[in-house]
Amino acid sequence: MNQRNIPGVLIVGSDVVMRGSIVVPDTILTSGVIDGEIKAHTIIVDELGAIRGKVHADTLDIAGSAKDSLTTNATLIVRATGNVNGTIAYSEMSVERGGKVGGTLLALEGEAWKSTSTHEGEGKDTAIDLSDDDASSY
Repeated sequence: MNQRNIPGVLIVGSDVVMRGSIVVPDTILTSGVIDGEIKAHTIIVDELGAIRGKVHADTLDIAGSAKDSLTTNATLIVRATGNVNGTIAYSEMSVERGGKVGGTLLALEGEAWKSTSTHEGEGKDTAIDLSDDDASSY
């Protein structure tokens, strides 16, 4: 088997389930399931993958499913096969045709957040509630 160590990168294969607190300095790429508190610079969830829990990243690229509390300081990308649901805080969002987004959206403006709570004077936010029975069925 050819093994390579790529510093700062976590690759989770299909049929793998990880639970707990996970901190990755660069990129997470998952075809499996990650459940817990997840922090990384970039998180990529392919069509077979899923993330659940309290998720923080600069960039989230979702082709599979993501739910619960998602915070992205930069960009949220929901691919055509993606399904995102929960409390979603983002600076920029792109949803491809067919992608599903449900729950509460919080559009962040100004400085990127360092946590999921707002403090007076740290920028503006706009909440949008998109709760929908269809969006929560994954």
